[in-house]
Amino acid sequence: MKGLLIADDARASLAADMLSRIVALSAARGHATTMIEIGRDQVPPCVGCLTCITQHPGFCISDDAIRPLAEEAAQCAFVVFLCASSFGNPSSAMKNVIDRGRLVVRNSHSRQIVIGYGETESDEEARTFIDIVERHRGAAEIVHPKLRETIEAHFTRGVEDNVRIATLLALV
Repeated sequence: MKGLLIADDARASLAADMLSRIVALSAARGHATTMIEIGRDQVPPCVGCLTCITQHPGFCISDDAIRPLAEEAAQCAFVVFLCASSFGNPSSAMKNVIDRGRLVVRNSHSRQIVIGYGETESDEEARTFIDIVERHRGAAEIVHPKLRETIEAHFTRGVEDNVRIATLLALV
């Protein structure tokens, strides 16, 4: 099986630890994992035209970094989004990818996992991050009634959390 790891370009030690754990866990399970780093200006926000839903389901009219991500993700059994958090919100680069994630993960059988990180985030900010991700992507039936998906959201503030999350993932 193949997996895709999409990470923002923040280079915090906490993120590096989580990345290495995911790659090691994936390799131990016999999966090949590709990692793609997303920079701040690589993926513009959704323009809200709804063409990806109404006229060309699953395809965005914007020809940007989402297209290669979608092509890679279509071949994968799991996609992990790893992003920094500030005040309970994903980094701007990853927020755009997460918002447009239905275009990234068109394979309905792919397991989607979003992991936020921030060593100084409070419990409330960690819960806010998880809530934003789960409600915006997993339970967005109010906005997109026909698009329901399952997405896992986790938050890490330290190596202990990384170990716990890696154990939960099991990347099967």
